[in-house]
Amino acid sequence: QVNVEYAAHSRTGLFEAGDHYGEIWYQMDGRRVMSRSTTEPIVIETVLSLAGVPQPAEGKDATYAGHPLTTQPVGAAWFYYMAWPAAVLLGWWFHETTPAVGSGRGARQ
Repeated sequence: QVNVEYAAHSRTGLFEAGDHYGEIWYQMDGRRVMSRSTTEPIVIETVLSLAGVPQPAEGKDATYAGHPLTTQPVGAAWFYYMAWPAAVLLGWWFHETTPAVGSGRGARQ
């Protein structure tokens, strides 16, 4: 269930000076916590802690791994740095070396 209470009195709330401006309250099973952050990692951490679910184990890389791809893409570097540029150059070369149809070369005017 989601309840939204607008603390701002103006249309945008940009210059509101209220005490509760920007607060986001999470409540679950009688526990309640407030946060002002809306970033995905913080929201997930807050919801999991309220639910009593242990945080997922950090991978070998402590940086943000992304969603939903959690594995290393095998061969992606080869494809994007070698195969794709080669295909683009080959396509350009083919386009530049073949005569255009109906371009007037050898056609009667």
